[in-house]
Amino acid sequence: MSDVWEFREQVPYDGQTWGKWRFDERSRWLVYDDDEASLCIDLSATDGSARMLDWIFWMNDHDWYTRHDLADLIQAFDDIFYPRANLCPNGQDQVMDAKKYLHVMSGIGRTERKPIAA
Repeated sequence: MSDVWEFREQVPYDGQTWGKWRFDERSRWLVYDDDEASLCIDLSATDGSARMLDWIFWMNDHDWYTRHDLADLIQAFDDIFYPRANLCPNGQDQVMDAKKYLHVMSGIGRTERKPIAA
């Protein structure tokens, strides 16, 4: 298990959304909300690509999610975890301490944000 990770140039921020999915930095959850259902994915338990695939295929088996919701989930996972660099580089499965990763990522996100000039 490596503690050396790569991050996207723009890391996700608290409240960032992908369609109906929202990143909750404090709880470390990815939250899905719509009129028919709500769901929380504990990102700190997403320690490898198998866990991500489990969520993707679980959603694929349910009728109340749209293909757009599934595509948005995949984009959220990609933006948050950068899986091709951190979880399956060159097709090699990796395991990570997701809680630690999210803590480091969140710290990077706070230091890179710049106030918008009025």
